Amino acid sequence: MATIMGGLIIGTSIAGRPYFGQLRAKASGVMRTTGPGGAEQIVSFRRLADYPLIVLVGCDEASVFGHFRTVKRDVLILGGGATGLVAFGGLFWIRLRRRSLASKQALSVTLETISQGIAMVDGAGRIPVINRRAIDLGCQPSYWPKG
Repeated sequence: MATIMGGLIIGTSIAGRPYFGQLRAKASGVMRTTGPGGAEQIVSFRRLADYPLIVLVGCDEASVFGHFRTVKRDVLILGGGATGLVAFGGLFWIRLRRRSLASKQALSVTLETISQGIAMVDGAGRIPVINRRAIDLGCQPSYWPKG
């Protein structure tokens, strides 16, 4: 007859359980099974070499993986949010880049087709913009007076 001690049933036969064959066939291992309360359990076992005993140690799957699942969920949420921000920023940057290129192309076409000569000199004395008409009219840095 089985005796209940510390919440466990001592003396109960497990010979009819599906995992009993695995316990007898291997010297040690890990398996998943359903515990007495219906909760999934992870059970490690080892057969003792000098004794006719098999030692079983089990833990509820929820207690083993509970913290991992919480961290996994948080990391997935954070990673998904970060990925979304990077994707949004990338799309925004691509859009700005296309607009910038279109604007530069339109400015270039405008500068080349007008009849006036245009040259722009920045604060450092460099010429970032000059059109063909300005060069034809003699607007070249080598001809400019120094000083």
